[in-house]
Amino acid sequence: MNHVPRVALKLREMQLDVSEFAGEWFDRVFMGALPTFTFLRVMDCFLAEGRPVLWRVALGILQLCQCQIVSCWDPDEVLAA
Repeated sequence: MNHVPRVALKLREMQLDVSEFAGEWFDRVFMGALPTFTFLRVMDCFLAEGRPVLWRVALGILQLCQCQIVSCWDPDEVLAA
């Protein structure tokens, strides 16, 4: 979480573990979490480059949602962001 320190701090404050939401992302390879075209692109990269792609996509999502996550007051809000 060194790439998104504000998100990491917020998750620690709320005693949330990344696996509470990212686990599903990895289990489903982001299906349902991304628009179809983006999901297909992620799958293409995943098949070509392997597991590191999943980490890069997860970090990208956290970076894109950083402002939303940091402004949350409730753990349920973070999980919905």
